[in-house]
Amino acid sequence: MGHTEDTRRAALEVTLAEFNALRSEMVARVSAQTASIGISVTAFGAFFSFGDDTATTFIPIAAMSMSLLSVSNWYWILFLGMYIRRDIWPRLQELGEQTDSPGWERFAAGHALKPKFVLLGTFFEFAAPATFFVFAILSIFRSPPSGAWMWVTDIICIIATLAAPAWIALTFHFEARNEPPLPAEHEGPSHTAARVPSPT
Repeated sequence: MGHTEDTRRAALEVTLAEFNALRSEMVARVSAQTASIGISVTAFGAFFSFGDDTATTFIPIAAMSMSLLSVSNWYWILFLGMYIRRDIWPRLQELGEQTDSPGWERFAAGHALKPKFVLLGTFFEFAAPATFFVFAILSIFRSPPSGAWMWVTDIICIIATLAAPAWIALTFHFEARNEPPLPAEHEGPSHTAARVPSPT
């Protein structure tokens, strides 16, 4: 491997520390995303129930802002996960000399592009922006914009509410399709001995 034992252990500890730090950041972003969605839905519901028409006119802008906030957390969660999968995981495999370890990353890499997982992931991530989108549409019906510029602003905000998550989803989907495979699993002697040679 080109590492002395002490160097290998030190590199392994540093890589594990980086892995744990990034995983903690991902968990924190998931928590922040969940909290912001809950607060937003509650606030929008309160606006519709108790707010006047003036307050309702700001819902499209607020919906776009909350959608972008949710998408921002989603982006960094996906980006950090991609870095772990592409960089940290191979390093851990090399430093730990466990290339045959199945692990979560190998499992996820084998399932991430299957249609049902792509559809489920897209559905769940679009649930919040779609909810904000519906609130924005309903706000226009309840309190139509008073002028042309307000109409233009509201339409742009409504489009951006769904366009941003759509762009992120497509970007990472194509990135995942072009992602190099994880190192091949190591086959021990027992696997090799059990193989039947193919006829020539």
